[in-house]
Amino acid sequence: GNLFGTTYKGGAANDGVVFEVRNGSGTITPLAVFTGTNGMNPDSPLVEDSSTNLFGTTSGGGAFGQGTVFEVPARTPPVR
Repeated sequence: GNLFGTTYKGGAANDGVVFEVRNGSGTITPLAVFTGTNGMNPDSPLVEDSSTNLFGTTSGGGAFGQGTVFEVPARTPPVR
């Protein structure tokens, strides 16, 4: 399958990204970029649900600067 992960820093605001590496491609595709407002510095493993949506948390940013819980919607139908 594909590999999904996060970076603590990086992206346009240097607040982190969620990325995908498609099997066999070697290409890194950003799926979400954190900007402070929507969170910053993702710090937990990603959790995937049965529809391939990804969930995680950030350690900073958000409305009060204390972090966020985020969802990255599925890009393709799940392959099971």
